[in-house]
Formats: sequence, C-alpha cells, structure tokens
Amino acid sequence: MKKKSTSIHQINADFRMSRVEKVLYMVLNRVNNSFPDLKVDQKIIYRDFKCENLKEQWETVPPQSTPARKLCDLFFIKLPWKNIQSELGEIHVLDCGCGSGRYGERLLNYSPIPLTTYTGIDVTKAEKWQILEQQHPNFKFHQLNNGNDISAYIPEKTNFFLSVTALEHFEEDIFYFEQIKDFIDSRKRNVLQIHFFPSRVCLKLFRYHGIRQYTPRTIGKFSRLFHSSSYMILFNLGGKMCNRLHSRYITRPMVSKKHVDLRKSHLDIYDKKLFNAMRQDMAVPSIDPTFYALVIHSYFRNKLF
Repeated sequence: MKKKSTSIHQINADFRMSRVEKVLYMVLNRVNNSFPDLKVDQKIIYRDFKCENLKEQWETVPPQSTPARKLCDLFFIKLPWKNIQSELGEIHVLDCGCGSGRYGERLLNYSPIPLTTYTGIDVTKAEKWQILEQQHPNFKFHQLNNGNDISAYIPEKTNFFLSVTALEHFEEDIFYFEQIKDFIDSRKRNVLQIHFFPSRVCLKLFRYHGIRQYTPRTIGKFSRLFHSSSYMILFNLGGKMCNRLHSRYITRPMVSKKHVDLRKSHLDIYDKKLFNAMRQDMAVPSIDPTFYALVIHSYFRNKLF
C-alpha cells in the first residue's frame, strides 16, 4: 500500500544513513521541494509573521534557541489567547510529537489563559514525562504503539491540535491529518490546529533532519482535506537574515571538522545578531521563510486570525 505522504521518498535522517542514502536524501528532497508555487491551495491565506513589540518579548524565550525555535515561541506568545478561550471554551491541547513535553510547560508560561488539559504523544518515551505529570496534574503523556496511528490517543475533549517541528519526522504526514479530520468531522466541534514545520531552505540549514521540508505546493496536499469546514492561514516565519545567521553560527560550524555550535561560545553576540536579523526580516515581505506556521480553524463561530 502506498504511504500517504507529501514526500517522494521515505529516507529518514533520524536514523543512521549510509553514504548512498545521504546523497539520495539531499537529491530527492531537492526534487520534492521544486516548483514550490505550483498547484498551491487557493483557499489558504498567506501572511508574514510580525511581532510589533519584539524588544519587549525578546527576553521571554531562551537566548540559545535557533532562529526557528525562537520564532515558534514568539508566535505562541502573540497568539490571541483570550479570543481563543472565548471561541473554544476550556482549552484541551493534544501535542503530537511532543518530545520531552517542553511545550506543555512553555504554553503555561506563554499563555495568560490556563490550559484545562495538555496531552503529549510521541513514538519515544521521554524521562521527563513522569516528572511533568507529577508537577502538573492536568498533563498526560502517551507513547505511541504505531507511530502512524494517533486516532486511539486523541482525548475526546481535544479542541487544540498542536505540533512543533514534528511533521517532518512523520512517515505519513497526510495520514496524520486524515485522522485529525476524521476526529473533527465526526464531532463537528470548534477545533483549532497549529502546526510548525520547516521550509525548503532548511534542507541547507538543517541538512540531515527528519524526512522532508515543506513548500506551499506540498502543504496543499493536506490542507485541502479541511476545505469544507475550515479556514486556513499559512504564516511565514523568518526570512533571509535569519537563514544567514543560522548558517553562520550553526550549520557551517557543525559541518566543519571542528563540529562546534558557535551559539554556545558566542551566546551574547549570537542573541543580539538574531534580534537584529528577525527585526530586519519582519520589516520586509518574506520570500524565503525559515519556518511555517499553519493555522486551521474548523467549525468556527468567529475567526481568530
């Protein structure tokens, strides 16, 4: 059976690869990322993410973060949380590909609205899960038996689906969205989704990472599933200056013989340069975004964005 994926291959850089597989990974992803504006989903609204009070929010997120992570955190902070609560009522989050569960804690800090429940699921169990469940009685974590099948792990009250840099690791990303669609449509409930994932420039920036990157063309392969009940907005996060900074401080030093991450030894300089890079990117239209944030709002009463 053909896998339900936006990729033309299933080489996963999360596992050890041979030299031949590494070459194929780079070549096939370049092909998969080609023609980014061909047959795009015309119902998606495209916007550039801007943070008007960037200076005030800067210290809120960790200084050592990559440009992509920092942009994702800032996006969370700038969400219209009070309107989200008004629209959804109690907020029940399902974080797919949650990793250590760190975004459960970050949402507690970033949102002025309390989360009623936070559920994290992942194929790999993290040591921190038990600690977080003890610290936060409304937190719950589950290890997936089958990484492609999440349907059995979706709590009945879920109304906020979240994934942060996880889609690129899913073997069947289209199947993942089909399961969410089936859940939403069977209940016809007001549900918000926010998914963060890498753009095509991340093939150069991250190199061997996950299975794929995304373009407007490939995003349309799963966004079209939600046409009948939803509106969708694709936010461009970052741009040329953030990409250059990532390459200079992370990509090039890491692939050199020294295999170092310059953020650690030049943290203050890196943090200042990242601030300037983001400010410059936010001042102009984003042509080559660093990352994407896809918002899908289904069976809504009022639009949140």
